[in-house]
Amino acid sequence: MTLLRHCRLQDAMIMGADYYESDKQRADLLSAGRNPIGIGDNCTISNTIVDKNSRIGANCTIVNKVRGSPWRRLCAEHTCM
Repeated sequence: MTLLRHCRLQDAMIMGADYYESDKQRADLLSAGRNPIGIGDNCTISNTIVDKNSRIGANCTIVNKVRGSPWRRLCAEHTCM
């Protein structure tokens, strides 16, 4: 997964990608107004899990403002083994 310029990641898990897009494929997607696989310029991602093959455009802010780990909350509500 490509991470572009001026991104801020804090307490984030980035899963990656199953395949690679060439520079030409990425340029074609951008010229068509679509997002290539990865995280665009100037993004802020905090307390978040980004699944594999995600396409996050430029200037996005994704922040989980709920305190604590989603996994811990799930385990507190259910029995996790």
